[in-house]
This record gives sequence, structure tokens and C-alpha cells, in this order.
Amino acid sequence: MRHLAYLLAMVLVVSGCSQKTENGSSAEKQDDPVVLAKLGEDVITADEFIQAYEKIPPTTRPALDSLSAREGFLNDLINKKLLELGSLELFPQLPENQGYRLERYRRMQMTNAFNTALIRDKVSVSEEELSLAYGHKGREVEIEAILLPTLPMAEAMKKRLDEGSSFEDLALEYSILEYEDPDKPGWVGWVSSGTYDWEMEKAVWGAKPGEIVGPYLEKEGDTFFVVRVGESREVSDVAPRDELYPILEQELMKSKYFNRTRAVMDSLMTAFNPRFPDEGKRLMMLKYYWEPPPEMEDDPYAFLNDTRTDPTYSADEAMTVIVEFDKIPDWNAEVFTEKLSWYPTGLWPRGAEVSQLQEVYDRMIKDYLILQAAEDYKLNETETFKEVMTRREQEMRVNYLYHNVITADSDPTEEEIQAWFQENRERYRAPVNYKLGVIAVSDRAHAEEIRAEWMAGAKFGDLREKTLARDDAAEAIGETPW
Repeated sequence: MRHLAYLLAMVLVVSGCSQKTENGSSAEKQDDPVVLAKLGEDVITADEFIQAYEKIPPTTRPALDSLSAREGFLNDLINKKLLELGSLELFPQLPENQGYRLERYRRMQMTNAFNTALIRDKVSVSEEELSLAYGHKGREVEIEAILLPTLPMAEAMKKRLDEGSSFEDLALEYSILEYEDPDKPGWVGWVSSGTYDWEMEKAVWGAKPGEIVGPYLEKEGDTFFVVRVGESREVSDVAPRDELYPILEQELMKSKYFNRTRAVMDSLMTAFNPRFPDEGKRLMMLKYYWEPPPEMEDDPYAFLNDTRTDPTYSADEAMTVIVEFDKIPDWNAEVFTEKLSWYPTGLWPRGAEVSQLQEVYDRMIKDYLILQAAEDYKLNETETFKEVMTRREQEMRVNYLYHNVITADSDPTEEEIQAWFQENRERYRAPVNYKLGVIAVSDRAHAEEIRAEWMAGAKFGDLREKTLARDDAAEAIGETPW
């Protein structure tokens, strides 16, 4: 806080705002904000001055060590405020294309708020879990596994195995996993910690030989494992705890984040229960049928680049139900098309495969339910969200004013451009580039040894040759590109 107080003192010098005490001395007014500038009904206060200054990254923050520097920064704030006020007066409502962009930004911010509040903030890794995960690094476990496409199938499989059915026979008949040895259906082999999802790893490493565990979700996938646990064996050369802990924490957070995301989305899908009537599918396949124009028929990415327009519907077609929901209104063809229009045309249905249409459905419904949940949780009513949206709208309005009014008729000559460049060439100076010599080895002790020799004066070329001769796995680059 000391540097804030110092900066505030500097601001007061700029503003000259002070109050006379009874004995005639100057003193700050304690209750009212210090006003540095008035612009109509609006003001710039000392607090706003400080906040604006601190938002600038330290590497590009201007020095305010003189009166003229402080006046210059205040003038920048005044100009910014004038642009905001002027743009609001000229464009109280954003033009349609800018309003469209603002709405896209609002949806993105709501999605981010949803992910933060319902997923990211709900996920953490405890010290106990880190210790457990580190302990797993010291053992490998032999497993047999059956991989199935759906949770109900995996649950039914687990029940049959618990009742005594042959693991090998069921693996041979039902598993979608490709086994290394066709003569040993179900056998996966020795696996290391970190290979599978954390929940599955905890169960496998904590089970006794012969125990059957599952179902567990495939790591970052959508299929399910049922596992028979075999013997375990020790692993030597486990990295030190302080080296592995950051890596383990990152891996566990990633696994937990994925599982939390899936659980939240599954709960939303269950709550709203989207369904897709066949009549609606047929209509969408027909109306969104697309094939590349002749000039693009050899382009595998034509569907991403072609320009498409919304289909038209008869009155009856427009009312055809495309998606049915519980608790919220259904989507008819007209509503579906309006919602799809927010997506790039490269993501639209193409009418060739029902599976591709279903992918479009799934993407749209996921996005829609996230926004619905964000509104239900009133995440768009927080002060932070409102401030972000207000600031974004101000920026868009000012940019529109600048490009469409202030600089609309600007047409600088080549001489003016060159003069500007010469005057401001430091702004456009390319960053310093370096070439590097790199030696990479797999053993930390060896790396420390190389570093010590280098610091003692050994030549890089000699170290490079020596390292390559000693360690077949080493990599040594004499010189990288700039």
C-alpha cells in the first residue's frame, strides 16, 4: 500500500485538490473522493487514476516521476473518457454488427463464468492425494481389462463377472479394446501410474490380486473399463518427491477437471433430457443438404470455406419440432435455425450422414445448456460480470467511433507515414533474438556435471562431442535458428 499512497500524493500535486483547515493549512478531504478532472457530469478521481496506472503491465508502465508525466497520463485518461462519452452520445445503441459481436462476447463470458464457478472452483488436489499418487510411482500393476462403449454395458459386465463368468470369454466377445496378444483376451500387461484415469488408478493400486473393479471412465475418453487386478512389482529409480509433485498435481487436476466437466454436463443432459424426433431429423437432413460447388469439389475443406445461407421453411415446416426438452421450451425448425446461425457455416449439418447431424445437435445443446445453467445460477448478475460487459461495450463503442467517424476520412500520404515511422521507430524495433547451443541428457546428475564443466571454462563443442560419445540418448544441438 505504500507505493499507492505515494502515487496518490503525486496525483494530488497534479490536481491541486486540497482543503483548508481552520488554521489555514492544507489537508486532504477524508470523505469525498479527490476529483482530478470534470467532464460534464462525469469525473476522473484519484482512485481511478491509480487503478488505471496499476492495470498497465509493469514492463510498459510509464514513469510518473515528474509533474509533466503525471499531467500527460491524466490527459490520456481525459481523452479516453471523452471518447467514451462522445461515443455514447453518438451511438447509444451499438450498430447491429457490433451488437452481434457483443452478444457473442457475452456468451463467451457466461461460459467462462460457468466453467469457473461449477467446475474449476470445485476441483482441487489434496496433499493426501499427492502423497498417494507419488506412492503409486513406486509400483507397477499387472491388469486385465474389458473396454465397453457405454456405462450401462460396463455395469452389466461387472455384474456378470462378479457372478463368476469367465473374464477371458467376455473380453473376447464384448471388449472393444485391441489386445497385444490375441491368444490372451483381456490381458493388458504391466501398467504404470498415470496411464489411466485417477479414479481408476486409485482403485487398481488399492485392490488385491484377483479383485475386479470398475466401471471406470477411460482417461479423457467416453468409454468404460472393467478391470481384473493382478500382481504388482516395485519400480526403481523413482524421481525425488519435489520433482514429481508439481507434475503429479498437474496430472491430477487435469483428470479431476475432465471428470467434473463430464459429471456436470451429464447432470444437465439428464435434467433437460434432449430428444430428437425422426421427423425433425429428416427435415434438417433435407434443408441443410450441401455438396461442394464444382470449383471446390476437389477441396477437402470446402465445407469450411463455402458461403451458406439459412434455409427457408413453409409455415408447417417452421413449426416442426427438432429438439424436445424437459423443463424448457422445445426447439422448432425456426428456433433451431436461429440458434445455428451463431455458428460458423463450417459447423452446420451437411445432410449426408445422420451422425454428423447428431454431432451438431450435441454441440449446440451443450453450449445452450451451459448458458441456461449460467443464467439459472445468476452468474450474469454478479458485479464482476456486469463490469466486464460494461467495459467491453465501452471499448466497442469507442472503437466504432474511432474507425467510422474520427478516422473515416483519414488518408495519410506516404511521406506522412514515413515521418511517423521515423519519429516513433522505437515502437517498431524487433525484439532481440539469440542463437542457442543446447545439450539435453536424461540424467540430472550428468546435466549438473556438464554445467559445472561449462562454468569452469570448457568449450561447448568439446562438451557436445563428449556427451554424445558417453550417452546414446543425449541430444546436442550446436546452434539453434534465431
